[in-house]
Amino acid sequence: MDFPCIACGLCCEKACWVEELKPFLDEKGQCRFYDRERKKCRIYDHRPAICHTKTMYEKKFRAIMSEKDYVLANLNVCLGLNLAARNKENAERIREIMEEIEESAGNGEALGHRQ
Repeated sequence: MDFPCIACGLCCEKACWVEELKPFLDEKGQCRFYDRERKKCRIYDHRPAICHTKTMYEKKFRAIMSEKDYVLANLNVCLGLNLAARNKENAERIREIMEEIEESAGNGEALGHRQ
């Protein structure tokens, strides 16, 4: 299951909250590889493992939770970041994606990712 990122950039802007990202922080506590104007990672194809949800699931979480639960847990963090930033549009979009995952997983359907 691919992570349904909405590309809001808040995880990169709040990188100081993640211990593993400390070596990558700029003076504002944001990831130094984050392009604020485009809201994109400048090293996306070579980003650290902590920034790659599939890799992190395989390395650290596969043994303790399902991939669906892992994706939903990460989306819950995204939801919290967007709510804290008062980005209601993004928060609603994330809630819809979470509902879709829960419904499709229950029905054995594939998730249709929306960008």
